[in-house]
Amino acid sequence: MAARWAGLPAAAFVLGLGLGLVPSGRVALACSCLPPPPPLQALQAAAAVFDGTATRIDLVDPASAFSPRRVTFAVHTQWKGVSGGRFAVTTAADSALCGVNFELGRRYLVYASDDAAGGHEVNLCSRTQAYAVAEAEALGPDEPPPGAVPAAVWAEAPPSTGCPRCAAPPPPREAMALAAGVFHGRLVGMTTRGPVHAFDHVATFENLGWWKGASTPTVDVRLPWNVWFCGGPLGSAVDGPAWGEFVVYADADADGGLVLALCGRTRGFDAGEAAALGAARPPSAASPTPS
Repeated sequence: MAARWAGLPAAAFVLGLGLGLVPSGRVALACSCLPPPPPLQALQAAAAVFDGTATRIDLVDPASAFSPRRVTFAVHTQWKGVSGGRFAVTTAADSALCGVNFELGRRYLVYASDDAAGGHEVNLCSRTQAYAVAEAEALGPDEPPPGAVPAAVWAEAPPSTGCPRCAAPPPPREAMALAAGVFHGRLVGMTTRGPVHAFDHVATFENLGWWKGASTPTVDVRLPWNVWFCGGPLGSAVDGPAWGEFVVYADADADGGLVLALCGRTRGFDAGEAAALGAARPPSAASPTPS
């Protein structure tokens, strides 16, 4: 079995526990690591090394405040251990726990280790980093796996767009009447669809209660590029793991799904907003039907 540097952050975490906790129970110290080995030594020690763009981030355990993240990459090329065009790794919740704060749509050189569950993991103490030509060249010859996505495809800039000034949205009941789907959801996953789909994103929610058109346990909502580019309650969520609960007002998409409008009423969860909509229904396995 290849040597693994993944044990180093665990030691740092235990050291942090020994030195004290903040009142909330979070570790008071940030992750502390020994310097990683040079590229070729890190390549030898890792289970998988590849160049890829982060295309999806999911919470492994949505009910946990410290849930690890599962990050899926579009692989551009690889040096070791990757056999297809998609590759997933897990990482801790945040950098204080030695997790890597991957951002959707950003290109990385990833050094992954085997994990206890038979998958792969990445920590802050590895050589994983934003893509750098010098680092890639230091690794030597690469070999793109079957299904690899050329990096140039993901390097294309999104189309420019203006961000309009939105009028105040209608009140809750009126907004619900206009929407195709209204629900209380916890954001548990975010996908970027890349340039082939105009850089749209798809937000995946755990359904915590619904009022209209969204009865399934999980709900996917498409975010057109201008929705997340121009900000709003879900705008910042596409770049990182600081997710939470929302009251979502979604329109009908052309493919029969749900889509978020740029100037809609979607917002972080608020008890007063939910009360104005009336009693929410629990999700079921049934297909969503407008009410």
